[in-house]
Amino acid sequence: MGVYAAAITKQFAWRDQQEKFSNVYTVKHSNPTQVNFDALASTLATWEKSNFGPWVSFLTARVWGPLVYPGNGISQQPDKTVSVTQHLSDIPGAGTNGLAGVMYKELCVVGSWYLGRAPGTGRKRFMRKYWHTDMASVPTTASVNDGAAMSQQKKSDITLKLNALESNLSSAGWTLCAPNGDTASGPATTLPQFHIRQLRQ
Repeated sequence: MGVYAAAITKQFAWRDQQEKFSNVYTVKHSNPTQVNFDALASTLATWEKSNFGPWVSFLTARVWGPLVYPGNGISQQPDKTVSVTQHLSDIPGAGTNGLAGVMYKELCVVGSWYLGRAPGTGRKRFMRKYWHTDMASVPTTASVNDGAAMSQQKKSDITLKLNALESNLSSAGWTLCAPNGDTASGPATTLPQFHIRQLRQ
């Protein structure tokens, strides 16, 4: 079962320029055909649009892989002679959640998925992902410090969205996973703090 990465690139006006950023996901499929790559891009684009207001424009969807790491060490970069672009398309439109720019631009949350226990030690392992969104549960001000606590209600709202991601991917035949292919088992959890993390493209 091949492991692939998918990125949805977006942009918005900030600091007198157009700022581009992407959320990247690692997924796997038992039959990674072109039809399934296209379905993956469409599924992620639709889900991501629901997490942003109309002030965020959507640009492209890209899927690449398979991700193969030298010596099975995921701390290294994947082998670029193996990993190639499988899908690249423009995404028309903008965010659909109706919120008018309510996110401090570098604020994010951290979603967490259980990966099972490590061989030998038996320690629990988790996949954690920084996630930028302008959901109503996310503060609007730069005065929120890295590590600021979120309420239980905000945590529940964000966790619901992250579980929807896993469900939507599953409906399209894809499984959310770590870069080495370990399955990210739901339900998701959300770490109870907000974080400041530079936007990346």
